[in-house]
Amino acid sequence: DSIERSKKFPALYEAVAKRQGCYFVNAASVAEPSKEDCLHMMPDSHKALAELLYDAVKDLTLGLA
Repeated sequence: DSIERSKKFPALYEAVAKRQGCYFVNAASVAEPSKEDCLHMMPDSHKALAELLYDAVKDLTLGLA
């Protein structure tokens, strides 16, 4: 049941981040492991994650977060 349990991680980590006053980015919302090894990301997931992080940093820099 580890896969099902791991799907609860984002909400748990987000709650901890909020309690600690930290910004939270859910990488799993845009990236997923490859079908080949179920571990490493494919280029499209790397690109999506990079764009998510870019937007997050831009928002933090502009004070929008």
